[in-house]
Amino acid sequence: MADREEDDLRMALRMSMQQESPEPKRSKPRDTVTGTPEDSPEESPEAENRRVQRELMAAAAEKRMMAARITSPSKASSDKTAHSAKGEKDLVKKGATSGKELSPEEANQLFSMVFGAGVSKDILAQWSNQGIRFSPDPETSMGLVQHEGGPCGVLATIQAFVFKYILFSPDDLGNVAFNTAQNFGARSLSKGRCVASTNFASLTEDAKARALVRSMGEILFLCGGYKRAVIAKLSSFDQEDISKDEIIAKELQGLTIESASDLQKFLRVDEYASQASAFQRLEVMIPVFESRMGAMLFLISALLSRGLDSVQADRDDPSLPLVTAPFGHASQEQVRCQE
Repeated sequence: MADREEDDLRMALRMSMQQESPEPKRSKPRDTVTGTPEDSPEESPEAENRRVQRELMAAAAEKRMMAARITSPSKASSDKTAHSAKGEKDLVKKGATSGKELSPEEANQLFSMVFGAGVSKDILAQWSNQGIRFSPDPETSMGLVQHEGGPCGVLATIQAFVFKYILFSPDDLGNVAFNTAQNFGARSLSKGRCVASTNFASLTEDAKARALVRSMGEILFLCGGYKRAVIAKLSSFDQEDISKDEIIAKELQGLTIESASDLQKFLRVDEYASQASAFQRLEVMIPVFESRMGAMLFLISALLSRGLDSVQADRDDPSLPLVTAPFGHASQEQVRCQE
C-alpha cells in the first residue's frame, strides 16, 4: 500500500509541473443537489484518492497535449500548416466573400435569438470558454472535451457527425485532399471496412482533424440547404496568425461577447458556395475553433448559414432564446438548427 501511495504522489507531482490549461468539465457541487456538504455521505479515503487521481490525470493529459503542440510540432503538422496557408490565399478566387461585418440589425437579431434579453454574465462566460477539441485521453480520444455545461448541444451535433466519418468512411480520412464528390449524406458512407470502436486510439491526429473538418463542413452546408456555408471568425486575427496557438491566446485575452454591439465589433463572416473552399477555410481555422471561442463561433456559423429569418420561421416559439436560462443550456431547437 505504501508503494502505491508513493507512486500516486510521484504521478501527482509530475502532473503539477505541466503547463496550466483549462480544467476538464466538473459536475455541479454536491450541495446544489443534496443540500449542505454535511448532509452528503462521506467518501472513503480510497474512493477519494481514486477520484482525485482521475481528475489529475485528465487535467495533466490536456496539459501534455498543449505542450506537445507548442514544443514538438510534427513534420506532418508543418506540411499541413503550409498547405493551409497556401489554400487560404486562394479562397477569394474560389467563391468566398471575405470578412463581411454584420449590420446593426443583424447583430441585434442574432444576439437576441441566441441569448435573449437580460442574459447573465455567467451564461455568456460559459459560451465564451468552450473550444471544439478532442480528448487527449487514449480511452476517450474520439470524444470532444466539454468544460462548461451550456454548449453541449453544439458539441453533441458535431460529435455525431465525427463518429459517422470515423466509423463509416475511415479510408477517406487518410487522403490529404478532400474529395468533395463524396462529402455529404449517405454517399459518404464507405461500402468497405468500418473502424471498430476499439481501434479509435490508432487514428492519427491528422485523420481526426479531417473528420472534424468534414463534420463541421457538412453541418454548415446542411444548414445552408447544400447551397452555401457561412463561417464566422474574429476580426482581430490575421490570416497568417490563426495557425499559431500562442498568438490566438494573446488575441483572446480580455475579449468578451456581452452584447449585440460586441458581435458587430469582433465578428466577421465569410460565405462560401464551394464545398472545397469552405473545407479549406475550416482546415485553416481549426486552431481558432479549438480556442475558447470555438463553440460560439460554430453556433453563429450554423445560424447564419441557415439564415436568421429561416431559423425563426422553423421554431415552435421564436420568442424564446436558443440558450435557455438559468443554466445556459442549448435548447432542443438549437440542436435542430444544426441538423
